[in-house]
Amino acid sequence: MEQERTRLAYIVASFATVAEDEDDLTRRAVERYRHKDGGR
Repeated sequence: MEQERTRLAYIVASFATVAEDEDDLTRRAVERYRHKDGGR
């Protein structure tokens, strides 16, 4: 559980500077999080 929270935190942080707004940030983070390989 803690690993998943940390992974999500890194994903959100990685999009924080490029997202247009909170909705965009949420959408991008959720899309990336759903990819088991981290989108790589």
